Amino acid sequence: MARSQLRPNSPEPASADAGLDDDEARLAAVGATAITVALCRAAESEREQPWFSDPLARHVAETAEPARETIPRPGLVFWVAVRTRFLDELLLDAIRDGVRQVVLLGAGLDARAIRLEFPDDVTCYEVDRSSVHELKTRLLKQARLTARCERRVVVADLASSDWLVALRTQGWVSDQPTCWIAEGLLIYLKPEPRDALLRQLAAVSAPGSRLGVTATSSTRAAEVRIWESGIAGDAARWLESLGWATNVSTLPETAAAFGRPVGVETQRACSATLIDARPIQRTTEGSAG
Repeated sequence: MARSQLRPNSPEPASADAGLDDDEARLAAVGATAITVALCRAAESEREQPWFSDPLARHVAETAEPARETIPRPGLVFWVAVRTRFLDELLLDAIRDGVRQVVLLGAGLDARAIRLEFPDDVTCYEVDRSSVHELKTRLLKQARLTARCERRVVVADLASSDWLVALRTQGWVSDQPTCWIAEGLLIYLKPEPRDALLRQLAAVSAPGSRLGVTATSSTRAAEVRIWESGIAGDAARWLESLGWATNVSTLPETAAAFGRPVGVETQRACSATLIDARPIQRTTEGSAG
């Protein structure tokens, strides 16, 4: 098959693509990260003893001629491998505990609905902009890949206050526990909508829900042109103020626990954070609707 450049379609003016910034060039760069992350996952899939095997990512690597800005660095490949395994384990643990609703926030080319073994009654909701969904649909058809669970596409802008309407329209219900996955998402949201999103998730999460998050420090975020925010100070305390009880670990700590430690512990590696969170239980009087 001929190799071709893969890019999300140009952002549309519709509300679902109004997104994270009004600048079209920046939106295109954000969309291109979905391809970069897929290339990272393809690299991990080719290891002799991989932590996971991602058929969609492999298809991207085999058929695409990546644009210069989407070619991943070794450090990014390692970070994506660690965070993917971390969130895979968190999600499967939630499933074992009885969670049957999975919501991938800013799903990109995430293939968890395709590559993970889910019970038949699990529903996976993938939330992202229309241009990213269109790219993913095209790639799944090319690779002839199908989901192992009920997979539902949700076209929505997570920076808006009404994205939950689109999620509910696709069948999600707030009175059942949910596993929310926000992988590589928060850095593209400005602090105010980012905090509003996390607060909103806590308010609609039934007991037994989980939240898997990746983040970086505000210092590191300031170094990257298209990143909008990072965590300043104590991550656990910050999330507690938004309604979440957390277990926070850094990239070096998580990688070492998985048996593949960081070769040299750098400031950049320590800025990468992995978070396993549960909603703080609220009284009926104080709970949000």
